Amino acid sequence: MLRAHRLALLLRIVHRAVSLVLIVAFVSALGGAAMARPPDERPKPKPADKFVPGRVLVKFKPSTGGLAAAQDKLAQHGLRVRGTISGLDVLEVEVTPGEELETVARLRARADVLYAEPDYLVYAMDTIPNDPGWGLQWGLPKIQAPKAWDIASTTGGAGIVIAIVDSGIDRDHPDFACSNKLLPGKDFVNGDDDPQDDYGHGTHVAGIAAACTNNGVGVAGVAWAARLLPVKVLDHNGQGSYSDLAEGIKYAVDEGARIINLSLGGTQHSSTMSEAVDYAVSLGRLVIAAAGNCATGGSGCNGLINPVMYPGAYDNVVAVAATDSNDGRAYFSEYHPYVDVAAPGMSIYSTLPNDTYGELSGTSMATAFVSGLAALLWSADNGLSAAQVRTLIESKADDLGSPGKDIYFGVGRINAWRTLNAHVKVSATPMQATFLADPDKGPVPAQQQITLTTPSTQPITWTATITPPVSWLSIAEAASGSVSAAAPATLTLNSTRPITYGTYQTTLVITSITAIGARPLPVSVRATFHYVPQLYQVILFPIVKNATLP
Repeated sequence: MLRAHRLALLLRIVHRAVSLVLIVAFVSALGGAAMARPPDERPKPKPADKFVPGRVLVKFKPSTGGLAAAQDKLAQHGLRVRGTISGLDVLEVEVTPGEELETVARLRARADVLYAEPDYLVYAMDTIPNDPGWGLQWGLPKIQAPKAWDIASTTGGAGIVIAIVDSGIDRDHPDFACSNKLLPGKDFVNGDDDPQDDYGHGTHVAGIAAACTNNGVGVAGVAWAARLLPVKVLDHNGQGSYSDLAEGIKYAVDEGARIINLSLGGTQHSSTMSEAVDYAVSLGRLVIAAAGNCATGGSGCNGLINPVMYPGAYDNVVAVAATDSNDGRAYFSEYHPYVDVAAPGMSIYSTLPNDTYGELSGTSMATAFVSGLAALLWSADNGLSAAQVRTLIESKADDLGSPGKDIYFGVGRINAWRTLNAHVKVSATPMQATFLADPDKGPVPAQQQITLTTPSTQPITWTATITPPVSWLSIAEAASGSVSAAAPATLTLNSTRPITYGTYQTTLVITSITAIGARPLPVSVRATFHYVPQLYQVILFPIVKNATLP
């Protein structure tokens, strides 16, 4: 009985071992077939990896011999080039839908390929529902735009071009109808010269940055007179390709846009997109991008929570987070070390297609505020570099959250007035001029120099006035002149002794104006004259007690 039981157990063990061997052999035999299964059975890309089907991007090394040689090499492997990204030497290659990742892997293995990648999709950052409880255009006073307009002569932005690389702009909207507001632009989605907005996102962003202002229509933009270049790279669903985005960035740069507004993003790093951004930055452009709206996931986030968003994550891009009207972080605003600054982004009221207006929320909206501020700053001082503009915007932001830079607000929420006032101003040293009376020799000192300086690279004209005018103080040299960062100025105060004893005071007021008509805040130097012999004796000739006179 025991022997029979043991025999049965042994047979079961042998049976399982044989079955396992057969299963392993069967699977191994199918291995080759599994690698060649039909396209419809291939693994689908993860939601975060969505890309244009049937297309990859590739760039060959310079040693290859140029684009023609690169195309010949691809043709030898049955790959057809459908187009190139002008100026970047990136080839758009057609592949069988479903074979994108496999083709990229093969291309990356080649020694003559610099990089290869899918043509990932980029999305507009407008997936957050509106909250009608927020006030209309609350963001402008929050960043102290009205005070900044006073400094920047209320029309800041003249001659500065902001490229809205987005879903286009409604060219017929009345809030873009002021003189020279819209440049022709281009549509990279449909391949024509009519970047009309059929989604609404680009129109809303454009209105925040630079809608026609003080015209009795609609809304105010941050930079009243800045010009707008519509570059359409997103379709009627708010979706576009990295290749179109790269083309759009390069086009905007070549058309003279100084500010590249990218209120969009994708979840994948792209050498193509990175190279397009590098191209813009290398030519002195300021690239500003949304930090992302997926802090808590939700619609449009591809199932991800707080993913890294590109191009915002690139170091040479200003990444913008969103705040609410209480200076709190908008709940959707992504938090990352790459966040540089924050700006209003919750329920922002702006232009929409078909002559309408409405509220949208997102880091897209916040990005447009920063682009408008950059235009204001450049209009006040056209000699600034993009790096200087970025430094000024970041250094004068209102710190929120943890002291210093943090992952939620970067260095803080932008402040237009602090940024403009910090740069377009004249400073005086010293701020106090004091004179004493010498009964025999007159005032001590008889003259005092005031040095004027400014961080502005553009000359600022200044005028000095004694207010109220007094008989004991005058300006010895010219009471007006110009000052710039490269050329400080000086003026000399000349003092004469008053007729009677006493303490006298007045103020030297220095007003200034920039070449574009901006008027920085006046600077005051306090002047005081002490004509009190007793005080003079104590200060200059202290009495020595118990001394023996000769």
